[in-house]
Amino acid sequence: MRLWDGESGALLGEPYRGHEGAAWTLTSVLMPTESGFPESPWIVSGGIDGRIHLWHPLTAESSQIMATEGGPVRGLCPLRIDKDESAQGGDLVASAGSDGVIRVWNPASGDLVGTLHGHIGAVRHLATLPLPADSGTVRSAGLSSLIVSAGSDGTVRTWDVGDMTPVGPPLTGHIGTVFGACGFTVAARPVWDSAVWIASAGGDATVRVWHVTQREAPVGQGMQTDDPIYSLAVVDEDTHDGGLKPSVITGSASGAVTVWDPGCGRVLAELGHVMAGPIHALCPLPRERGTSPGFAAGAEDGAIHFWSLDGHHHRTITAAHDGQVHGLAVVNAPSKADPARQMALLVSAGGDGLLKVWDLGRPDSEPLTIEAHQGPAVSVAAVPAPGSGSLVASGGADGLVRVWDAVDGRSVMSPGRGHIGTVNSVSTIPAPARSSPEAPYTWLVSCGSDRTVRLWDVASGEEVLEPLQGHTGPVFAADCFTEPSGENRLATVGGDGTVRLWDLARADQEPHQILAHVGEVHAIRSLARGTSGVGTPLLVTAGDDSVVRLFDPTRTEPVGDPLSPRAVVSLHSDAQMVDSTAEYVVRADGSLAVWRPEDARLTRIPAPLNVAHLASLSGDLGQQPGTASPLEPVHAIVSTNGTTVFQRRGSEEISAARRITDRAPTSILSWPERPARLLFGLATGEVGIWEPAQEHPLVRAHNGPVTSLARIKHIGASGVLVSAGDDGKLRMWNPTTLAPMSEPLQAHPGRIWSLAVANTSRRLLTSGSDGSVRIWHLEHDAFQQIGILTGHSGDVHPLATFSLPDGRDAVLTGGHDGTIKAWNIDAEVCLTTMFLGMPIHALGAVADAGDESAHRFVTVGTSRGIISATFSLGPTGPTPSSAATQVSLSVRSRSR
Repeated sequence: MRLWDGESGALLGEPYRGHEGAAWTLTSVLMPTESGFPESPWIVSGGIDGRIHLWHPLTAESSQIMATEGGPVRGLCPLRIDKDESAQGGDLVASAGSDGVIRVWNPASGDLVGTLHGHIGAVRHLATLPLPADSGTVRSAGLSSLIVSAGSDGTVRTWDVGDMTPVGPPLTGHIGTVFGACGFTVAARPVWDSAVWIASAGGDATVRVWHVTQREAPVGQGMQTDDPIYSLAVVDEDTHDGGLKPSVITGSASGAVTVWDPGCGRVLAELGHVMAGPIHALCPLPRERGTSPGFAAGAEDGAIHFWSLDGHHHRTITAAHDGQVHGLAVVNAPSKADPARQMALLVSAGGDGLLKVWDLGRPDSEPLTIEAHQGPAVSVAAVPAPGSGSLVASGGADGLVRVWDAVDGRSVMSPGRGHIGTVNSVSTIPAPARSSPEAPYTWLVSCGSDRTVRLWDVASGEEVLEPLQGHTGPVFAADCFTEPSGENRLATVGGDGTVRLWDLARADQEPHQILAHVGEVHAIRSLARGTSGVGTPLLVTAGDDSVVRLFDPTRTEPVGDPLSPRAVVSLHSDAQMVDSTAEYVVRADGSLAVWRPEDARLTRIPAPLNVAHLASLSGDLGQQPGTASPLEPVHAIVSTNGTTVFQRRGSEEISAARRITDRAPTSILSWPERPARLLFGLATGEVGIWEPAQEHPLVRAHNGPVTSLARIKHIGASGVLVSAGDDGKLRMWNPTTLAPMSEPLQAHPGRIWSLAVANTSRRLLTSGSDGSVRIWHLEHDAFQQIGILTGHSGDVHPLATFSLPDGRDAVLTGGHDGTIKAWNIDAEVCLTTMFLGMPIHALGAVADAGDESAHRFVTVGTSRGIISATFSLGPTGPTPSSAATQVSLSVRSRSR
């Protein structure tokens, strides 16, 4: 860093040296002098090394160094303090880190004053926000300005640093990263009625203007209202090999129920707005082997609805409660009339303060009613206990935690008193083995609006630990998970947008914290066997930002992308079907559409519900005579349950639906040499072939889901099939018999996301969760790695190969870090990077501009929809004039 005279342009003093790496941001603060006032200006710098330096402006000496421990410092701004509130005078300084935390410092002492949490991902910019003198309660005592922050999560936020709290909800509307924001005042008529505004600039090529107090955007596109998710349930479904695979069910603020496959992020069933008002209660139902799994949902009008996992509605208990159904739980108990009969009891908690116990085996029987709470009964949970399987716990708006016998309705625990305000949820956790020899078998966990989590001895009703404190907002839910070491841990979520992980045997230690969502987190559940029924336990969370997120609690980090109905699952280019610039789009809600980037049009195609994959076929598909030419190209539209419908151009069905597999395919591939053949991979790790009127056995290929398939046509007479898996392995197969042609190769240390074949050199490319793209040469029975591309800061998901102007092979890579990179495969160098600021799910075919220029077009699928991007390449890479890559953001697709 250097200091210059602004008038003469002369260099003043010596260079400022001290950062290890680049210095990314600068500001100035007023520091108290030895005599007190007036203050003198000092320079503050933040760098890639995560350090903040305080510099004397003329001597270039650093008198204070503050380490953020939050990664590179991306933003700094001063906080002016009124002199009557600061005996020493001087400023505070706020810093923004790559970890999403805003920290406030006293630069004179180097002390950390406080922290602000809310952004998910890096905070890209900070600025002071001036307020008029008559701003009233919005303005904190002692501060003459607030601050505004812009983040890679697409939000703009304002903060009151006086009490370390946000001012109002986040400003949402940008698509992708917001790179900058500033505040300004506008003098109105009359002049004393001045207004304060915020301007923000995003990677979506828009500038938005917001009113600070009214929270609205008066120019450009209006703010979009999302549908918050209030409830979660996990249902295990039988797999073909006798295992269990979890499905996640969510209930929203508008009464919509959605069933997700957490392994691939697709919607398995979307029930729409089937109930009036928000759904706060979901519960899996017991079932006999061979029957379809089901769940119960509680409605705002007091009804309880029963559904199967495929979206079939079974029955409704109308007016189960006089008020909203807040909680549901299933307990098993022996029948008093017939001890040999095991009863499955559904316990509901309602706004009328009652618990009701329903015998699921006798739908017409009257329920047992328990007068549980003064005010609404907010939550209910089954309590496993030695010698009794019929205990159930409840929490209420009266602040009490209670335990009942669900068979006779008697109270079995003295009311737990300790929470101030509503008990939002109750759950259980096995007592830590290290707690004490006298510890009960199970502890009861309660989460309160008073920001505490409390643990109770079921027998005595006494608290077993000091209240767990750490959340900065209401605590809404908790669940336990088991680490690979066998230790049980507690995970809690709350209004501060975080997940906190607690070791109850060391409750005096600070919990691990994960910034999980934008806004409140309402629900959490554990997937004890991972997404495919085996493997590392995962946590599933949902909240106000309308997405479902998966987290690995052992590494305290997200797994994959958030699940959202808007997410683009795949893009499919086929010049035979429509013009070459169009893309077929499969979205997570199971819809199918055509995207034409030249006019930014997204046209929905009538198709079966819950589309999972799309492939192009021709040949004799067994259609009815006269309905289509045997060689006419058709689409094979594969649903999440393995059913396939064949459609001609124009969306006309040419045959009845066919079942190609009895499970949800995770990948699919057509084979031009056999124009009526489909190859597919399954979550069970198997690979299969479908052809009309022929049966082929499934072949075990991978330990875990098959993530991608590719056709290598230059090996052998009919080419070879390559499969990649969640286990990080590559395998080669005969495409006709599925006989193995190679030994399994551990190609990546983690999941392989995608496969692609270079246009001219026939090399295979693989992208993985390790952040790399690997280049392979294929022999007849072996893979040989010949190169590697590194540069993404997270998982690399989609690949799209294309040719450079000189004919050499290139590839586009899409990352979970929100970037798209273009690479020269031969030189193994990155040619250009496009910053979109949101995870990249899919890339379409790379197309030329058609005007003999070096411009290229690509369609990008993200968690929020479709983006059309352009980038420019010179003869062998980016030309000097195109160092700043152009990205054109055309329109976002909508899921409904």
